[in-house]
Amino acid sequence: MTVERIQLLRNTGQFDSVNAGAQLPLTKLSLIYAENGRGKTTVATILRSLSTGEAKLIDERQRLGSAHLQNVCSGIEIETAHRQNLHELILGAQGVQLNAVVLEQIAAVEQHNRTLRERGDAIPAATRGALTVDAFCALKPDPQVDVKIQEAERQLAAARAADAVQRQEVFLPLSLPGFDLGRRASFQPTPSRLSVGL
Repeated sequence: MTVERIQLLRNTGQFDSVNAGAQLPLTKLSLIYAENGRGKTTVATILRSLSTGEAKLIDERQRLGSAHLQNVCSGIEIETAHRQNLHELILGAQGVQLNAVVLEQIAAVEQHNRTLRERGDAIPAATRGALTVDAFCALKPDPQVDVKIQEAERQLAAARAADAVQRQEVFLPLSLPGFDLGRRASFQPTPSRLSVGL
């Protein structure tokens, strides 16, 4: 199907009932330019709807505050962000304020969960062993922990000392001088002179 011109735009996007320019022909290459918010996207959507046969592209653009049944211009396609903005428009000022409070609470919960994950990741897996993060954090303080640490340090020092002893070289065997028990040794004492003074 070839579109040669647009006769009338009514109740679509920015256009309530517009027939200005109806005699302007459309060719294979037509340039449409205007300031922001003047309806360029709406015209592009209309042409897209004509090329695909999807009337839904136009039907979803309901407008407010017009004499005729209106459409709302919200871009080429209706996406999640568009629906959220339309939802806020329908809620009104009070509803938007309440929705803002809900979003703040959601953000606070998400931040809290991120903090919990960061703190859980900060506990080394070797420290908590087979315990989960929750089980590890639920452990009760041990009032005897200082005494137990001192005892463990004492045992560690003893083990290191024992290891140092075990690493020492073995003692060499003692060797005594040989004695000939069958031979008699002659022993003659040397006479000593004693002078006694009277």
